[in-house]
Parts: sequence; structure tokens; C-alpha cells
Amino acid sequence: RLTAAGYGGIVCDIASLKHHLQPSVGRAIEAGISVTSIHPMFGPNVRTLSDRVICICDCGDTAATGRVTALFSDTAATLVPLDFEGHDRIVSYVLGLSHLINLLFAKVLSAGPLPFDTINRVGSTTFHAQVETTETVIAEDPALYFGIQALNPFTSELYDDLRREFEELAGWIEQGDPESFAAMMETSRRWLGTG
Repeated sequence: RLTAAGYGGIVCDIASLKHHLQPSVGRAIEAGISVTSIHPMFGPNVRTLSDRVICICDCGDTAATGRVTALFSDTAATLVPLDFEGHDRIVSYVLGLSHLINLLFAKVLSAGPLPFDTINRVGSTTFHAQVETTETVIAEDPALYFGIQALNPFTSELYDDLRREFEELAGWIEQGDPESFAAMMETSRRWLGTG
């Protein structure tokens, strides 16, 4: 439609997932339309761009990407170049996994036998921090959060990883293997750069 209309501007998507857009973006570029892609890693309620990340996904039109990137050059946003084709794999962890962990936390607690007030009254620092994060997740639009899980082509791979890692971790505890448990924590600290 944009080609038929002789559109001369830049088309820039802001979608949370990119894989499903690749065929359309390819056709648009072949038709001579300037196309680029960004992914603001925050929602519409954010008031300032300070300490906020915007992923810049070049679709092959460097000029279009440069012009859209320039819109944010005088802001406090952190601009992160991200491969358009590789975007959804990273997002499966950054959004998919983090959302899922918090949704699972809420689901287990709300399906359990104890009311929130009873648990919250004796909650630890870790528990309260997790509840605070979970509250922001469950306050979001269920359709959007379902889509981020269901439409990402890497979700099934992520779920397989999650199942495997959970089973291994649970196995160490059930079998009384503190050495493997401690080694996992040390490996995780090194990966995070804290150990």
C-alpha cells in the first residue's frame, strides 16, 4: 500500500517481536521504501528516556536507521544496536523468560493454600523484591504478554531450556548434591560478572 501511495518517508516499526515482520520488511525494501526498526525496552507510561534502552535494528537501510537513530541522539536514552534477524532470540530471554518467571511466581502463590497477607507479613527482602517486580508484570496487558510468549519463534526452545535447567536444579536438591548446587551458583556469579 505504501508503495502504491508513493510514500517517501521512513517506515519504522516499534514491535516487541520482529520475526513476523521480516517478509514485509523485505518486500518494502525491494520496493524502494526506507525501512528501519526499533524496540523501546519500556512501556508507554515512561515519562523520560533517562536510563531507558532503545534497541536499534537495522533492516538493511543504513540511511533510514541513521535518521531514526538521530531522533534520540540528544536524549538520555541508551541506544543498543541489535541485529534485526537476531532480535527475537534475545527478546525470548530479556522479555519472555523474565515475564514467565514472574508470572509463574504469581501463579504458584495465588494457587497455593495461603493468603497473600499471611505470606507477605513474613516475607524476606528477596521475597518483597520479587513481589514488587511481579506486581508490575501482572499489571500489564495480558494480550500483549501472551503474544510475547506465544508469537516468539524461540519460545519453545526457551521452554525446553527452562525445563531442563529446572529438572537438573531440583535433582541436585532432591538427591542431596550441595557440590553441584554450589558450582551452579559460582558459574552464575561468573556469568553475571559478580564472582
